[in-house]
Amino acid sequence: MNIERIKYFNLYIIMISLLFMIFIVFPIEKNIYELQKKIELTKIKIENGKRALLHKKILKKQVAVQGTLINYIKKMFVGKSEQPMVYKLINSLTAKNSLTTIALKPQPDKISEKFSLGPEISYKIMPLIINVRGGYKNIANFISDLSRSEKYFTLEEINIKKENNKSAKNLKAKIKINEYLLVESNE
Repeated sequence: MNIERIKYFNLYIIMISLLFMIFIVFPIEKNIYELQKKIELTKIKIENGKRALLHKKILKKQVAVQGTLINYIKKMFVGKSEQPMVYKLINSLTAKNSLTTIALKPQPDKISEKFSLGPEISYKIMPLIINVRGGYKNIANFISDLSRSEKYFTLEEINIKKENNKSAKNLKAKIKINEYLLVESNE
């Protein structure tokens, strides 16, 4: 009789342990993995935000001090004739990072007001939405390459989603960047 109780007690302990694993431990591991991905994305956003802020501060100070910097700035910003070249740059960076470009959508209806960096340089900011498909590291490398490109972009927003029934290497990302458009003096 006592052995029978011990067997049922052991079985009861095993069942409670299994339920604990299924309902507590496994969901926590999944949440930890998702939090790690969010932390990595936040680090990328912070790094790009710091770079953008640093670029803006440096640009304002140097334009006031150095007239020779004007040509450099004009090269960083996108002129009207350079627009197709920028899209080619973005497409080449997606290809370099083994990403598939789903869509590249300029948003000319959302162009900002005109900003000035001195008497010779004015610019406007145009949002650009890039939809890509690929692995997490490929997406992160693409954003890193974009921040190091010869043209000046700032990362506004990024959303990464796992596609239905696909592996973690097949993610879909919607990346919103700001493109800095050079305003001609006659505009």
